[in-house]
Amino acid sequence: MAEDVRGYLAKLGARTLNEIIGRTDLLEQIDDPSNPKTKLVNLAGLLHNPDPSGEHDRYHTRERKRAVRRRGLARRDPPPGGRDVILGKSARLVAR
Repeated sequence: MAEDVRGYLAKLGARTLNEIIGRTDLLEQIDDPSNPKTKLVNLAGLLHNPDPSGEHDRYHTRERKRAVRRRGLARRDPPPGGRDVILGKSARLVAR
């Protein structure tokens, strides 16, 4: 699969996926005469380039915070022993 992706990137003149992120100039809407529903689809909003000057980053570049908040709880690094400790606790709870 990676080889296929590299082949498509080469056809587009890019070396990495990051180089084509946000490149709406590489996309176009194609009408299919055998499918009349394609004429009802308008992709203009998706194909619009919000930054034609290229001054801004085209993908998320900020660092993520270490702990992710979900439902008021923070998900942190696994405890020492990692997955085995977590699975061991789960097995004891299920055995009850």
